[in-house]
Order: sequence, then C-alpha cells, then structure tokens
Amino acid sequence: MIKDLPTSKAKILAQWAGVVLTEIYDMELDDAFIVVKLKQLAASIMFEFIDEVLQCQSSLKTEVCFGAKNEDPRTMIPPTRLTRAGALGINPFYPSPYHNQKGSISADLIILESRLEPVSKTNLFAIIEIKFQNDRIKDQQFKSYERLLKESKEVKQTKYGKSNNYSSKGLVKGGCISLFRYPEDKALVRGEDKEQSKSQQGCRKK
Repeated sequence: MIKDLPTSKAKILAQWAGVVLTEIYDMELDDAFIVVKLKQLAASIMFEFIDEVLQCQSSLKTEVCFGAKNEDPRTMIPPTRLTRAGALGINPFYPSPYHNQKGSISADLIILESRLEPVSKTNLFAIIEIKFQNDRIKDQQFKSYERLLKESKEVKQTKYGKSNNYSSKGLVKGGCISLFRYPEDKALVRGEDKEQSKSQQGCRKK
C-alpha cells in the first residue's frame, strides 16, 4: 500500500506509523486493552460508513472532537462532513478526531438536532459514550461533557433567544449525556436465554 503512494506521503506515513508503534510498545498494553480499542474502532467505522452512505447527512456522528476550549469541530465540503486528522490526508486509523491537543473532547457518538447543518454546539442534541467490556468509565470524561453541554446551552440561548421554546423560560440544558455499555446494555432479542437476561439485569444494578 505504501509503495503506491507519492514518496513524500509514503515517508510521512512510515514515520508516523513508527512513532505510533513505538508508543504502543512502550505502554506495555495487555490484550484486553487492545481488544477494547479494536472494538471501538470497528464501531466508529460502522457509524462513519453509514454517514458516508447518506452523503454525510446522518444525524449520528462518530468521533466528534471539540477543542480544548470547546471549539466546534472543523468541517469540510459539504459542511456536514467532519474534518479528520492524518498526515497530508493519510490516516490508517480513520476516522480519527481532528483536534488532538490536551484537553480536547472526543465523543464516541453524538446525535444532531439537524442533520442538514454542520456539527456545532448549537446543533447538539445528545452525547453518547460507548464503553465495551474491560474499558474504564472515568468521571473526568463525563465532567468534560457536562461543561461542553453547559456552554452549548449558553450559545443556543444566544442564537435563538430564551423565549424560543415551549416554556419561554430558556433552556434547561444544552443536551443529554448517555452511557451505553456493551454487553450490559445490549437489547435482548426473542429466544435468548433467561439466565442471560438475569445476568444483564444484575450488571445494570451494579
């Protein structure tokens, strides 16, 4: 694959891949961590594929990254397409968030209020955090989401006015936060073992 690329791009990709592999080696990762990351990547690619099929007009966007100061994600043409990271447009771990500075917020999945408008704090309905088995749930991550939604509420009221809702008292919040755990929150289908159902209910209580 690399040999078919222009020399400059192939060189950059090889150097970048070398850095990534070195960092992974230095971290001494266990198998469980790698499996979790692969599952997250597979989920991201699935939602990104759906968005691509719908010409970037899906109401679900994956790996949406707001900057360290809650800057809106960068978009392309059409304006509903998210800008992705990668050296000179090459990114073997696509779809990777554009913002990668310390303090940036990368949401696994967000739901837009309008699928025909760019992703922004004024077009944010819900943030969904997806956690696979053996992945940690961090308080700091959800606190960052709460700060983002607080700012989302403020910019929405500035744009639309406090009276532009059913109560005329302003927004209660800028959006919702949801945690989806797999397999604990997996929907049961007809015919599944009753013991599995009890087990999932026990996980939810914990």
